Amino acid sequence: MKHLFITLMMALVPMVMSAEEIPVVQGCLNFKINTETKTAKLSSCNSEDYPESITIPQTIEYDGKSYPITELGYMAFCRCENLVSVVIPEGVTTIDWDVFDGCTNLETVKIPNTVNKMGGQLFWNCQKLKSINIPQGVTELNTYTFYKCNSLKSVTIPSSVKNIGGSSVFLDCEELETVVLNEGLKVIGNAAFMGCKKLKNITIPSTVTNIINSAFSGCESLTSITIPDDVKELGDHAFSGCINLESANIPYGITTIENGLFSNCQKLSSITIPNSVTAIGSNAFSRCSSLTSISIPNTVNTLGESAFSGCSNITSFTIPNNIKKIPYNCFHSCNITSIVIPNSVTEIGSFAFGGCKNLITLTIGNHVNIINNYAFSGCEFKNIYCYSKDVPLLSNSSFYVMATIGNLYVPANSLEDYKTADYWKEFNNIYPLKGDEPTNLIYQKGDVNEDGEVNVADAVSVVNMILE
Repeated sequence: MKHLFITLMMALVPMVMSAEEIPVVQGCLNFKINTETKTAKLSSCNSEDYPESITIPQTIEYDGKSYPITELGYMAFCRCENLVSVVIPEGVTTIDWDVFDGCTNLETVKIPNTVNKMGGQLFWNCQKLKSINIPQGVTELNTYTFYKCNSLKSVTIPSSVKNIGGSSVFLDCEELETVVLNEGLKVIGNAAFMGCKKLKNITIPSTVTNIINSAFSGCESLTSITIPDDVKELGDHAFSGCINLESANIPYGITTIENGLFSNCQKLSSITIPNSVTAIGSNAFSRCSSLTSISIPNTVNTLGESAFSGCSNITSFTIPNNIKKIPYNCFHSCNITSIVIPNSVTEIGSFAFGGCKNLITLTIGNHVNIINNYAFSGCEFKNIYCYSKDVPLLSNSSFYVMATIGNLYVPANSLEDYKTADYWKEFNNIYPLKGDEPTNLIYQKGDVNEDGEVNVADAVSVVNMILE
């Protein structure tokens, strides 16, 4: 009996819904009247019989009553390829997803100030849309709203918009030159302005806290960017491929410079990494070929693969003394002449300094135990100073051609070990180190016993020294 009741109720649901929505046709436009809310929705357009210009009526008449139009329904004008202009009446509050999707000849749409919700993919591939007014009251721009609107040259985002959200809101709007963002905006979403090749200037409001992955990637005409102090997230590749970007900043509070953040910013000449940063991601600054120097703060304890590869004009680096591993390709093809590997480092990855053709002086700290394949390929060293008492594991290609290296200096007590160790023994000139370790090799303050950690054992060592 219970199952029979549920079956009957489910059968009645379509009947109830159909009683609430009454289809009405006016010219080429199809509407649905909601008898409960006493409002109407534009549901579709007759794709075979419509004019180039359409003015949507403010109300629709049915059975002697007038119903205000409050919504443009899902895909209402989708692929009406001959449509040139549309006037949306006052009173409409919602423009659903894909309403003008594929209207490739649409040039103008008048949107009333009553609209407070705009769906995603709204103007997808409207290649001739020249301008748009986003009403004050809209709080979010959704996924692919203006994707490939290639004639759109300027847009103003009102202060009511808190989130340029979803993904790819203005993706590949190749003619977009001017964007005005207002105070109140919080989030610039994933790929929001990606591929906007003519976007030259943009001011990010002080209220923004998140700039998500690829937000401005490929904005090739962008020359400068100021990131507000309250921004706590800069996503992967947020500014990658901004090939004419000359100046940018990273606000204090950012803890991770994400993968590819400024990769291929070929004209970026300087950047300051704040002390709040603890990690630099893969390709974060790769191919920033105009960078001449960069200071990595001691707060950084992780470097990503290829983080600085292709920074061909950087002449010096100071590697922080909290780094454990220098990863694959990290400093490949940089213009450095000398480098100090601090005592904190235990491993040097493949191609880490490969292609650094002017690197002639190398100092290796006392905790390095692995130097991987091609770590220093293409480097023609004059002097290598290695302070590791335990001979690091080497491959036959770590230094590419050992015999061409000028001099190798190692701890005196380990000299014979180096001379007989695999691949190290191929160095022609191996000599004992003289004098104390350079101060810039210190692992970290408090590491008295030089085990790579600051802990109780260091305190015990201090006590024992005092007692002695």
